[in-house]
Amino acid sequence: MVGELATQEDLLQKYGALAEVGDTEDKKGLFPKLSIGVGIDTSGKKPKQAGVFSIYRGKDGDGNEIEAEEVTTVKFRPLSSWQCYKEWTQVDGGWSVVNETIYFKDFKNSDAIDRTGTIACGRPTGPAFSDLSEDEQADWRKKVKIYRVMFGLVNIEGEDELVIFETGGGKFARVNEALRKVKGKALYNVAFDLSLNGMDNKNNKHLQIDIDKDYSVDDMSALMVHLKNMDDFIAAHNAAITEAYYEAQKEAKEDDMIMADIIDAQVDEVDIDDDLPL
Repeated sequence: MVGELATQEDLLQKYGALAEVGDTEDKKGLFPKLSIGVGIDTSGKKPKQAGVFSIYRGKDGDGNEIEAEEVTTVKFRPLSSWQCYKEWTQVDGGWSVVNETIYFKDFKNSDAIDRTGTIACGRPTGPAFSDLSEDEQADWRKKVKIYRVMFGLVNIEGEDELVIFETGGGKFARVNEALRKVKGKALYNVAFDLSLNGMDNKNNKHLQIDIDKDYSVDDMSALMVHLKNMDDFIAAHNAAITEAYYEAQKEAKEDDMIMADIIDAQVDEVDIDDDLPL
């Protein structure tokens, strides 16, 4: 359904002050981000730490953080499913994303180009990854992670809202399993009832997905608006990264040419004595 490529500037002009849903500084987005975090469960005798879903809307027009809603369960109507790689590095004691790929559908048949001119943020893929040692694979998994990127609707305050929901690690596998169970069905006629089943001693929240396979659409015209907005965002995201990819490739080629000229100049300056024995 992706039509003309909308730029981020077009989207910002159309929708006004929007949430910053990306991890990179220049990635602005249309939609809030549904994430899994840590909250406080007060339902028992003693308050305790618990997993919660947060709806993060970024900053308002004045640059102030918009308070995130926190809920323990979410009914999520998926609209489309993608994948991406993100490269992480340690900054000031924490972890930040420094590179990311386009959203893509198929690991086997897609070139997951990224902002720095490489594929999959430099992480080996397919047989090349399988040939690495266990330690090397672990290092790459820590540095460059694969995410399932879902776009879908949640209804928190009585109105459907389009959000981005990214999962990695074990949660990635659970979402994949749920998607396999509804393969062949139109995703928008399905609902994922999301909940978090406790927390372990490493602060992990276990994602639970129950599937409602008959979650019919009441207002198809409203759904089409959400689908169009989603497609505009995906197109703008991929266009921005594709542009950065080719710019990085161009700069790399120019650097190679400059280095080749330097090496050639150094070779020309070498004084070769023909009388030296061979």
